[in-house]
Amino acid sequence: MFIEDLINYIFSLQEKILKRKYKKISLSASHSMVKNHMQSGVELIISNELDKNRKKVRNEVEAILKENIDNINNILKYPLNFNVKTYVIKNADKFLKLIDEKEGFIFPKKGIYALYINFLTEKKISFKSEPLFIFNNDKISSYKLIYEFYIWYSYKMNLPGFEEKTREKYKNIFDYEKDEKLNELNYKDIVCLQNAIERDKDAMEFTLEFIKNLEGSKNVFNIIKKDDKGANI
Repeated sequence: MFIEDLINYIFSLQEKILKRKYKKISLSASHSMVKNHMQSGVELIISNELDKNRKKVRNEVEAILKENIDNINNILKYPLNFNVKTYVIKNADKFLKLIDEKEGFIFPKKGIYALYINFLTEKKISFKSEPLFIFNNDKISSYKLIYEFYIWYSYKMNLPGFEEKTREKYKNIFDYEKDEKLNELNYKDIVCLQNAIERDKDAMEFTLEFIKNLEGSKNVFNIIKKDDKGANI
């Protein structure tokens, strides 16, 4: 968990700087599930709704995985119930690297990135892409699958931290260790990025705990068969 600890450390320092910077100002940042308010450097967070939905995500994902633990294809197909497709493509990681993406859950895109994703998956031309999964057609890591599935489910449940602008900032999170970049962030930006960090931590912690509980079992997940042509699940 070194990376998560480092990110939290960076943002704890940044938050202290912002509190000093805005110590005489009233600031607010809100989401349907959590409210953040700062007054004279003191922060109040109301997160009852968020806490309830985080537990709901965890419980529901755990139930889905346990029910389908013997068949990885059932996990890959499950998002289809919500019109979210999964694509298993040869060398997917290399194709995705060209647009600064990694295999797993791909958030909706617009513009040239959406065009690229649509052509890669459906061979169609469109400047708007839907949320979807893309994996390499070789062995799919159990850790990777569980983590990406958890992220998607959290996104589906509208947990905070997945807003488009927040995701773009989160990709370059370590840039904000520099003072000149930090000054570009306002209080709402910091809160949104902290939410993104929390979603990442939730997924990682769940994945590690779930796998740990299943260690020693040969049925953690059957490995998906190779398909040199790729597959549309």
